[in-house]
Amino acid sequence: MAKEAVNTTIEAAYAATNKTINEANAVKSTIQEVVEKQSTALKAMKETLGFDNKNVLQYLQTTLIKDYKTDS
Repeated sequence: MAKEAVNTTIEAAYAATNKTINEANAVKSTIQEVVEKQSTALKAMKETLGFDNKNVLQYLQTTLIKDYKTDS
């Protein structure tokens, strides 16, 4: 009886660990996809549009960062 209880506890621990690992991998893959898309877009902005870092920052400030305070 005690051995069955230990086995049940171990199985539950393995299940919880696998769930955590799978959730972490899902978050990792999502972040990786976003970073890859952002780097592709940044490269295109610099190469195609001729943006420099100041232009990219201005674009982000005016289109994506809604609460950004400017000096003007």
